Amino acid sequence: MKLEDQVCSFELAKQLKEFGVKQDSYFVYTMSENTNISIVPHDELDGMYAFKWAAFTVAELGELLPININELYFTSHTSSKGGYWCFYSDSNEVNSHHWYWDKSEANCRAKLLIGLLENKLIEVPK
Repeated sequence: MKLEDQVCSFELAKQLKEFGVKQDSYFVYTMSENTNISIVPHDELDGMYAFKWAAFTVAELGELLPININELYFTSHTSSKGGYWCFYSDSNEVNSHHWYWDKSEANCRAKLLIGLLENKLIEVPK
C-alpha cells in the first residue's frame, strides 16, 4: 500500500490545520520552494521546509475523533462497493445522520472530523 493511501489527503490536511487541529502526526506534508508537495516522516524534517501540514494516519484520526459524547455517535465501515462510509448522528432519527464517503479510510475519517468541527459539535482536538 502506498503511503498516500495511508494518510489523509493534502487538501484535507490543510483544512484540519485551518481549524487549528494540533499538528502532531508521524507524517507531514511539506512544500518546497518550487511548490512540490511531498510526505516525509515528522522526525526527518529539517529547517528547509517553510510550509508543513500534519498528514494524519487512520489511527491518528481515530484518536482525534470522539467515541461517544453526549448523544453524538460515529462509526466507519467498509462499503460493499469499495471505499469507506463514516457517519455521525446527533439523535436517533435517521434524518439526523450525516454521511461521508471516500475511497480512503483516512480521508473518510478526516471528512467526518471536519464535519463535526464545522457544525460545532466538538471542540478542536489539541
